[in-house]
Amino acid sequence: MNPLKVAILLFTLTLTPALQAAPPFIDYQWTFSAHSDCLDMAKPALQSAGFKSSDNSTGSSEVVGAQGEYKGVIACPNETEIALFIVSGPNYQKAKDLAVQMKRYFSN
Repeated sequence: MNPLKVAILLFTLTLTPALQAAPPFIDYQWTFSAHSDCLDMAKPALQSAGFKSSDNSTGSSEVVGAQGEYKGVIACPNETEIALFIVSGPNYQKAKDLAVQMKRYFSN
């Protein structure tokens, strides 16, 4: 491929919005509870923070939901006493605020 085509391709890719997406916000909390208890607390926390949980989102270790352009996950890794709160979307600060809400509802 000639150098001009490569330069144009690279320039075009740098303008692609998907490559300029905000990073997800990730936080965690020690749960000091069983894995199943963590998952039982995750779905109501996700919904209380305004996320609509997927019907099939309750897997072995996570609950997933969406709120407009934002995706939220509360993960309860097996054999740990940690809950992870992850939110991705177009605005990092809003993703952070939503994750903090999930964490607050999870703790109550």
